[in-house]
Amino acid sequence: MAKITKSFSQIRTLSMLTALEAMRLPVCLLVTTTAILMAGLFPWLVTHAMGEAGKIIRDSVFATHFLFGLLLSCYTAGSTLDQEIRRGTVATILCKPVDRAIFFFSKFIGVAIVIIIFGSMMTVASLLAERAAQEPFHTDWWSSGPLLIAPLLAFVIGGIINFKTRRAFTSNAFILLFLGITVAFVFTGFVDREGQLQSFGSHFSYRMLPASILITIAVLVIQALALALSSRIATGPTLSICGALFLVGLMSDYLFGRVAEASALASFFYRIVPNWQHFWVIDGLNAGGSIPWAYVMHSGLYGLLYIVALLFIGLAAFSNNEIS
Repeated sequence: MAKITKSFSQIRTLSMLTALEAMRLPVCLLVTTTAILMAGLFPWLVTHAMGEAGKIIRDSVFATHFLFGLLLSCYTAGSTLDQEIRRGTVATILCKPVDRAIFFFSKFIGVAIVIIIFGSMMTVASLLAERAAQEPFHTDWWSSGPLLIAPLLAFVIGGIINFKTRRAFTSNAFILLFLGITVAFVFTGFVDREGQLQSFGSHFSYRMLPASILITIAVLVIQALALALSSRIATGPTLSICGALFLVGLMSDYLFGRVAEASALASFFYRIVPNWQHFWVIDGLNAGGSIPWAYVMHSGLYGLLYIVALLFIGLAAFSNNEIS
């Protein structure tokens, strides 16, 4: 029992340290801020909506969530492990002693915390952006305004804290950005398009939540792949491989699925390569449609199996890697 308690304590400590390390990466703050600002500006940039402003904004924000999540997950997962291996700090930690499996899984959990926070912010940004574009030829300042102001306040307050206390700017700004987006969501939920008080969230399209959750799960699968690769190769090649697999997975039905019954090789790749179309189902939201929660559960199980498989492959590679 004491050994199990010690293992959980080590996992908790290493996971939180990994999450903090990922938040301190400048790319983490830059990617997140850029994605949120793009979501806030989409209602202003899209002018020729052809009566489908909500659909266009929705698709644009979800695409931003997916692509920027890919970049964020690959870079943070690769950097947190690859850089520690190159600096030699892994050997120091494993001498504590800390089991390699605990160390490896803690790295995944720590980065996953950051990815889930990023996914939460992009979910809120999608709700606010979609509400801002619901009326044709009219942009709701009460939705897009707080969304655009939140990053500015996070940077200003984070800079002041850094100047006063010398604490890391990037991690503080990232956490403040999350808090600012949350406050923007709560504030906007209580006001209508004219700034009058209303019952909370009556103008939000909550049917978008399943789509955001599925994209976050897909990003976690990519993170597991990046972590498995980074146990052997550097961050740059890891990002390239993940990007290539992302493109192949998007075309999996066309490349492998249509000939899977006639070709054993195509059938093999169709089952091995993650099919990202299972997570990209935003067309189900068109014309007032919705994504069933049962589908989210089935796709979540599909993603979980991929994550577990990738983590055990990565653990096997990491366990046989000579650390100096």
